[in-house]
Formats: sequence, C-alpha cells, structure tokens
Amino acid sequence: MLRKALTKTIIPIAIFLSSFIFLSIPILKAPLLTGIDGPYYAIQVRWILQYGRLKYPDPPLTFILMTFMTLLVKNTFLGIKLTVLIFTSLASLPWYFLFSNRNKILSGVASSLSFIINWYSLRLASDFMKNSIGLLWLSLYVFFMFQYFQKNDRKSLIFLVISFILTALTHILDLGIAIFYSLTIPFLYFILYRKIDKKTVIILLLSLSTIVIGLTLPMILGGDIYKGIAFVEDLIEENNFVVVRAQNFILSIGMFLTLITVSLILLKKDKLSLLFFASGILALLLNLPIIPRKWLFRFQLMNMIPLSLSIGSALYLTEKDYKTFPIIIFITTLLLFSSIGTYNLVRPTIIPPEYQELKMIVKSLEERGYAIIIPDVKIRYWAETFSDKVYKSPRDINTKIVFLFRIHAKKPPIFTKPLWIGHFFIAYSPRSKP
Repeated sequence: MLRKALTKTIIPIAIFLSSFIFLSIPILKAPLLTGIDGPYYAIQVRWILQYGRLKYPDPPLTFILMTFMTLLVKNTFLGIKLTVLIFTSLASLPWYFLFSNRNKILSGVASSLSFIINWYSLRLASDFMKNSIGLLWLSLYVFFMFQYFQKNDRKSLIFLVISFILTALTHILDLGIAIFYSLTIPFLYFILYRKIDKKTVIILLLSLSTIVIGLTLPMILGGDIYKGIAFVEDLIEENNFVVVRAQNFILSIGMFLTLITVSLILLKKDKLSLLFFASGILALLLNLPIIPRKWLFRFQLMNMIPLSLSIGSALYLTEKDYKTFPIIIFITTLLLFSSIGTYNLVRPTIIPPEYQELKMIVKSLEERGYAIIIPDVKIRYWAETFSDKVYKSPRDINTKIVFLFRIHAKKPPIFTKPLWIGHFFIAYSPRSKP
C-alpha cells in the first residue's frame, strides 16, 4: 500500500513540483512576459476577451487555455505565465509513468526530471510557449501509444486519439514529432515482427489522415501547416551546411548511440525498444546540419525528448535502487546547474519603464488621431497588447501616421521630423509637403 502511494501519488507530485519550481524561478521573476514571442500571447488573449476571436491565425487551444487562466487570476501576464508553467510541468509526468508502469520507478524519475530540467525546456517555456504547452499532449500521445500496445484496450486508444488531436490543435512542431513517431514505430514494428498489427495500422492511419486534413483544410490547424510546407521548401532549396556546435553534435551522437544500443538489447523483449530506436533516429534528425539555420535552433529545442529517453533507457537496463539513486542525483544535479547558468537569458525584450512609456505615448498619439507605425516587431508586439491602432507599415492606411522607434534607432525614416521624444522612444511624423 505504501509503495503504491509512493509510486502513484507522492513521486509524481514531487516531479511536478520540481519541474514547476525550476521553470517558475526565472519566468515569474520577470514582471513582464519573457522572450520575443511573450507579448504575442497577450495580444491573442486580449482579442479573445474583447472580440471573441484571435487577431493572428494560429491553432487556438493554447490561447483558450491562457484566456481561462487569465479570467481566473484576473491578470493577463500572470495568467499566461501560470498556463505555460502548469502545462509544461505536467508534460514530465507521462515519461515517469511510461517507465514506472513497467516497475522501473527510478528510470521514470530520471527520465521525467531530465525532460524538464534542461535548457531546451526552459527556452521553450520562456519564449515559445505554444510549443511548450504542446509538449504535454505530445508526451501523453507517446504514453498512450505504448499503453495501447501493452493492453490493447479501447480506453488507451481513445486517450491516444484525443492526445493526438490536442497536439494538432497546439503546435506544428509537436505535431510533426507525433507524426514522426506514428510513421516510424509502425514501420519498425513491421520490420521487427514481420507482421501487420491492427494497433500499428490505427496509429499510421491517424497520422496520415491528419496530414491530409492539414493540407486540404489548413485553417483547422490554424494555418500552422503552412509553416511545415515552408520548412520543406527551405530544406529543398538549402545548399549550405550549417556548422553545428560541438556540444550539440556530441550530444546528438551520444543520445543516438545510447538509444540504439538499448533498443537492440531489448529487441523483442519489450516494445519500448521501438520507442528507443525511433528516438535514436530523432536525436540525429533534430540536429542535422542540412536543416536551414533559421529552423535548426527550433528543432534542437526538442532535444529534451531523446535526452530524457536516453537517460531513462540507460537506467532501464541497470535499475537497482541502491545503485541507481546516486546516478539520478548526479544527472539531475548536472542538468540543474548547467541550466541555472542560463537563467539570466530568460528576460523580456523591454524593461517595465519602457513598457509604461510605450503605453503612455501610444495612448497619447491615438487620442490625437494617429495610426502608429512600429516596424520593430519586438516593440510592436508590446504595443499591440493594449492597442489596435499599431501597424507594421503605412501601407493601406488612410489616416495620418506617425513612426515610433527606440530612442537610439540607427536610421529614422526619410522625410520625417521628430514629433515626440521620450526616455526610451521617439516618434517621427512625415514632413508636410512644400
């Protein structure tokens, strides 16, 4: 009874709290939303609350969750932060249960903690929040896939399908990895067992149907499918190899070798070998130097998946309580200290006094009838968190306009004169025609 309470309740709660604390320290410390995309989420939430729809086409699920949390805590920034912290922290638990359901408790602890306590998860949660929240649905999808393999029950199948749909409604990169597993694992199953199984056919059809729906009815996925198409086009056109950092190269090779070795040892003994083998391939694909530079860093942020599985799988083979526990402590401590060193990189793109001045000047210009042109997306997103009269360019604007820049912007627009100068920002109005 005590062991059941420990493995089913106490340990999962401890994992969730550890993950939440690790992520919340830098994110809650910042008074504003962190990262370049931070204010983007506030824009979407504001539009849902004011107009009942999103301003920018995107998979809607994340913003709906953020809106509910905002209504609950009555603060947009805090609501967005709590949403990403809670859902990202919960994403660690499916990896724990994936191992603990096979009586590999400590392997599950190591895998789940290493899934969150790393720079990749921290960067996602502090900037690419939609991607980060999607990790929960992706993790649940993988978990229920192997529950379905193991139990062959309707309950696991229903939850598998639900988690896949939720992944599709959240972020294209999470969906892409879910599709990767859905295509790779049935193929590996066929190669290994030399038979076509109903379970693998269902998983395969699930991913193929999603691809077809996404291509024929892209707005169901919030237009995210276009990002996937753009990536494929850039990949085809890419002629230059990206120089991959030595540590990323070493890490990807290490994860690949670990996962492939463990999967070969467990071959035909445990269906998790399929997941380990597929994740070994994933470790290489996420770090391929042929991936265009603007995409590569986003792909590398998903390294937490093969990282957590490589650690969990290595301990899976050798788990003995008295021997494994010190290893877990060492791995967690190593990941923790290497990640804490990057806490100072988690910050907003502007400071609170800048935000307050921005609100003041935008409100003042609006009252004077101006449409405000802010070319810098880092500033424009912040202005859009409270204003609808902010634009990227003057194109198709029929009212009088003003350009807004940081005070130290290199080149003000030609044929303009300063209209207003503050501590952080400067506004230019077009010169009158002679």
